[in-house]
Amino acid sequence: MTRAACVGVLLAGGSAACAATDGKDSTAPSPDSSARRAAVDSTAAAGTDAIAGEQPEAVVAKAARSTGNFTSLRYRIAGTVPSMGHVKGEVSMTTKPWAMNMKVTAEAGTAWHGPMEFRFVKDTIYAGGSALRARRADHKGWISAAPAVWGHGSSQNQAFGLLPNVLEENPIEQPSLLTGSKDLKMVGTETVAGVGTVHYSGTVAKDDVTGDRLDQLIGLEITEPLTMDLWVDGTGHTKQFRLRGTHDEKFFPETGDGPLDLNVTFLDFNKRLTIKAPASADTVSLGDAREG
Repeated sequence: MTRAACVGVLLAGGSAACAATDGKDSTAPSPDSSARRAAVDSTAAAGTDAIAGEQPEAVVAKAARSTGNFTSLRYRIAGTVPSMGHVKGEVSMTTKPWAMNMKVTAEAGTAWHGPMEFRFVKDTIYAGGSALRARRADHKGWISAAPAVWGHGSSQNQAFGLLPNVLEENPIEQPSLLTGSKDLKMVGTETVAGVGTVHYSGTVAKDDVTGDRLDQLIGLEITEPLTMDLWVDGTGHTKQFRLRGTHDEKFFPETGDGPLDLNVTFLDFNKRLTIKAPASADTVSLGDAREG
């Protein structure tokens, strides 16, 4: 099924848990906790200082490798995406098993105007939200399509056009793109979401990358080069990255929208997460969407 056809189907259709004791203020930090926090902050500062003294290529390569160790994460997305305009949202994902829940709002796009929610659970994609429910005659809040794949690289993913390519990408794979930069440099130290980081920047062209990384770059649907920024925390992990590029008119000849300018900020790592499919009674199944 083509993207246009699938989107057409999408729019069609008719107690107090904690109590203070002994009169003490439970919100005030204890001296011990304050000391521990200060020690953590000091260690983090020492970590960023050490990282800033290393070669940018080594730091970025290590940060890219470290993302493969995550079993779950929560991240925030914000920026502009070609054909969708400004987008913002929050995503939770697990890698064992692969599952994802994305709540996102975009200012443009046939199926994306207004708040939407997407889930990948057991090789099925679910799309829903108030915007969908209002447009369907049966007032059901979700549609599903299978077999869907997410989180394995742009060439292997299949979301039947319900997700734009740039958001279909697995964010723990994206930082590896910067390892192909020929002009990588350290910008300086910055605080991101309350965490001290070292900021790196560079550009990436198709001739600089091969294999899966080339698939990732092509999947962004921009003209060359891609400008990428990476913020690495004191432990050597990616805290945030930014993708910037001009939309390629061969992908969006009719819109002229753009550019791509998207920030992804990692919020939590390896926390317990459970992502469930929506209620079947509130879901319209498209079945095997490949059979149209």
